Amino acid sequence: MKAVLFDLGDTLFGYGAGTTTSMGYTGAKRTYDRVKELGAEAPGYTAYYAKVTAIFAKMAVASSGPEEINIREQIHGLFSDLGMELEPDHLNEAIRTWYGPFSDNLRLLDETPPVLAALREKGLRLGIVSNTIWPGWLIEEDLKKAGIREFFDCVVVSSDIGIRKPAEAIFKSALERLSLPAEECVFVGDSIEVDVVGAQQVGMKSILVERREEAGPEPDARIPSLAELESVLERL
Repeated sequence: MKAVLFDLGDTLFGYGAGTTTSMGYTGAKRTYDRVKELGAEAPGYTAYYAKVTAIFAKMAVASSGPEEINIREQIHGLFSDLGMELEPDHLNEAIRTWYGPFSDNLRLLDETPPVLAALREKGLRLGIVSNTIWPGWLIEEDLKKAGIREFFDCVVVSSDIGIRKPAEAIFKSALERLSLPAEECVFVGDSIEVDVVGAQQVGMKSILVERREEAGPEPDARIPSLAELESVLERL
C-alpha cells in the first residue's frame, strides 16, 4: 500500500449543531447583504428569497443523482435572473459568503492531525475525495485554516469534477493525480453506500469509520474512530 484516501465530512471533520437547511438560508441572507455592500442594486428580499428556495429544491433533487450541481452557475443564474450581473470577483465573494455558515460549522476531529502526521511519517501519500457542491478552492481554504492541507497530495471534490461519489470517475481522478493503481491505495470514509461502494468499484480496499448502522457491501475493515486507523492499515 502506497496511499490512503479520505472522505472529508464525518471522517476527518465533524459538524456542529447547524442543519444544512438553516445554514443554507443563513448563507443566502448574508450573501444578499454582502452583494448590496459591494454596490449592486439588489431587488427586494422577497423576490431573492423565492429564487433561493427554488435553488434549494433543485439541489435536493440533484443530490440523489450521479452528477454534482454547479453552485457557481446556480448563484450566477440566481442574480442574473434578478437583473444583477456580478463581476467575477464579486461572484467569488458571493459564493464565499454563502458558504460561510457551512465552513463555520466544520469541526476538525481531535484524532485527525496526529493520524495524518503518523501516516506521512510512514511514507504514505494522502488524498481527499469528497462530495460537495462548494468549489474546491473553498475546501482548500478550510484545510489550510485547520492546519492540515500540507498532509495531502491531492484534494478532489465533486463540484470540480462534476460527478459525485460513488461514481468511478471521481475516484479515478484521484488515482490519476497520485499516479498510482487502485490496488496500491485504500479509501477511508463513513458511508458504505458512497465510500465503500465507490472504492470497491475501482479496485481499492476500503475502511469504514462507523458513524451509523448501514447495510451494504462489507468493507475490508471497520473502525470506531480514525484513531484506530494505523493499526488496521498494518493488518491489511
